[in-house]
Amino acid sequence: MIPVGTGSVTRPGAGGDHTGRAYGESEEGKAMGKQIYGYSPAEHEYSVSVPKTSWRGIGSDEVTIYVSAHGGGTVGEEYAGNGWDYLVTSDGRPVLEGSDIRSAEGRAAGHAEMARTLASFLSAAGESLAHSETSEYAGEYTADEAEWLAAEYERLGLFAAGE
Repeated sequence: MIPVGTGSVTRPGAGGDHTGRAYGESEEGKAMGKQIYGYSPAEHEYSVSVPKTSWRGIGSDEVTIYVSAHGGGTVGEEYAGNGWDYLVTSDGRPVLEGSDIRSAEGRAAGHAEMARTLASFLSAAGESLAHSETSEYAGEYTADEAEWLAAEYERLGLFAAGE
């Protein structure tokens, strides 16, 4: 587990009870944009749009993070020691999904906070991928997913920081 904010995230494929998987990571192939796991966007309890950063002029027009508490939750409530399902879309296309983020045992977190926790982790992975072909995350994502994360890491980081 990699601690991030008040929750933690396990890298896709890193094991644990709930392992997140990048979209397209399946036996059939590795094409980004194919849903293979979890909920559709309409089935998630909470969604938030990640604002575009205007100064770089690269990346997606619209990035949306969807999250749901394991076992069902209520937006506005906070849950300690709970697992969360997530879906990230880019211009309406699924990019990443998983069930590998958890709120801390000793501190409850709500849907919005967990969306920012996920964004923080994805930003760190994207920055690492953007600056090094030998990133520890290089083998965890397909080439398309790594390219997307590298293009969006600053945007995700600003969102995670509340800016």
